[in-house]
Amino acid sequence: MSKNHLNTNQFAARFGVKGETVRRNLCVKGHFLGVKPIKLPNKRLLWPDVSPDQVAAQGKRAEG
Repeated sequence: MSKNHLNTNQFAARFGVKGETVRRNLCVKGHFLGVKPIKLPNKRLLWPDVSPDQVAAQGKRAEG
């Protein structure tokens, strides 16, 4: 695994939610808080190593 990516459970823990929540958002909305993973050939997901602060900053820019 790349040091720039996290598995689903690591990514979810960073945002204080369960992995199931992240996977559900991906299935329903196509993203989790605007973040999209890389889908590997073995069906696993690699999420970018971003912090909640970075995601919030992106959201503010999109609104502005």
